[in-house]
Amino acid sequence: MARFMISVFHDPGIQSSGKACQSEDDMQRAFEAVATFNQDLQDAGQLVLAGGLTPPEATHTVDATGAAGDPPRCSPACG
Repeated sequence: MARFMISVFHDPGIQSSGKACQSEDDMQRAFEAVATFNQDLQDAGQLVLAGGLTPPEATHTVDATGAAGDPPRCSPACG
């Protein structure tokens, strides 16, 4: 059986600015639609994981595409 990961991405700053939705009503409708989607997956026995992520401006990107033996690069620098 195929499995999929669905991710909703916002440009940096959008989530923390509160402008991901046009209005409070739009945001509530989006939350309800996601909750319904997740419940449908759960009812069908297909839900593996559901959760929120940190806003893009608060994250680190790890790049492990260098030459064999090179350590992964982290941007901004991981502490």
